[in-house]
Amino acid sequence: MDPLLRPEFILLRLKQGGLPLEGYTTMFQLVAHATSYPNDALCAFYDASLNTSCRAPSSEDGPRADFAAFVEWTLARNRSSFPACSIEKSRRCHSGPRAQPTTTPTRGARTRAHHRRKARAQSDRAAGRHGV
Repeated sequence: MDPLLRPEFILLRLKQGGLPLEGYTTMFQLVAHATSYPNDALCAFYDASLNTSCRAPSSEDGPRADFAAFVEWTLARNRSSFPACSIEKSRRCHSGPRAQPTTTPTRGARTRAHHRRKARAQSDRAAGRHGV
């Protein structure tokens, strides 16, 4: 898998920007669920990715040992009525290894893969490597 498409990398690149706190929190939780980062790291990444007005006053504030509790604390602190952490709570309750998604690639992904194979074959023919 391309390292730039891994959930761990995507999570580190997320920023709230112009999104409402509730929508951004949902997106962050979806990506966080696909990573293996520990709770304290998720708390730090989540807090750092929020707009300044939504962040904790200091890096020591909030329940940093539990990501679900930290998200709930952040939402409450920002007076959000958003239902807190349903995704993260299910992650904490999950006892076995994570199941891999069973979705089929999108048409765009299939098309890109087809074009890569086609370009590779043309490159091989140009270099005289037939069937390599």
